[in-house]
Amino acid sequence: MQTILTERIFEAWFNCPYKSYLLLKGRRGTQSEYEQHATRANALYEREAFDRLIAGKHFIRPSRPTPSTLQDNADLLIIKSVKADGLQSDTVVLERSTRKPNGLQLVHFHRYDEFDAKTKWLLAFRALIVRRTLHISRTKARVISGREFCSQTLHLSNAINKMGQMLRRIKDLAASKIPPFFLCSHCDVCEFQTSCHARAVEEDNLSLLRGMGRVRVEEQNRRGIFTLHQYSHTFRTRRLPKRVKNPSKPRYFALQARALRDNKVYFHGNPLLPSSSAWPTALRKENKVSELGPRL
Repeated sequence: MQTILTERIFEAWFNCPYKSYLLLKGRRGTQSEYEQHATRANALYEREAFDRLIAGKHFIRPSRPTPSTLQDNADLLIIKSVKADGLQSDTVVLERSTRKPNGLQLVHFHRYDEFDAKTKWLLAFRALIVRRTLHISRTKARVISGREFCSQTLHLSNAINKMGQMLRRIKDLAASKIPPFFLCSHCDVCEFQTSCHARAVEEDNLSLLRGMGRVRVEEQNRRGIFTLHQYSHTFRTRRLPKRVKNPSKPRYFALQARALRDNKVYFHGNPLLPSSSAWPTALRKENKVSELGPRL
């Protein structure tokens, strides 16, 4: 059975490849409150933006889009679901250009004022499906974004040219027997947070150290270090040069791993703590006005 690559799976690949892998395998988790809120907010924004877009315009909703559908002179072409070569898009909106009556451009609704590169890749994904379904090439898209529903034009030529390489990477991920597993910042709002964290604890995964990036973890893996217990034994104290005026204070992840292993708190260096005799002076400076009394 052919695996269908949907927009949701495609977007998940940017946040976490392992989440994309789980969705490709049909796994489902419990959505977090943030994901539920974002889904509702996006739906409300798209509904309002869509009502503004279709006001006073002629639009059609074809059930099965075909190249003959383009012969209609409608201002908007709204396709609920499009499938082509294992790719699926939930909603595709095509708007007829005022300058070129025979030209159509993609329309996308984005509730934030600014949008990142993921938005461009998503539109390139839709443009690829439109090209395979309707046999037309779209290299521009109109993005309606922000509270003021401002309109911007995105050029998708570069993203479309690189789309084939990206889709092959996702298909290779789906076929892999041992997908890359790594806890990241997206885990806080992910539907698989509980199961992934339980697996990381069971494996004693290095990604349990928050702030330790994927590049650093892969570097340790190449050295044969795969668990926190192994990594905790690599910490060595380092002496600072005597003539250093402003010594750097790097974050030692190996020391953090040792603290987790021993369930203790470690200080690197000599912490400077204020003595008790300095507190009365500091307090008098803060309360100087109250000691002198109100000014006349």
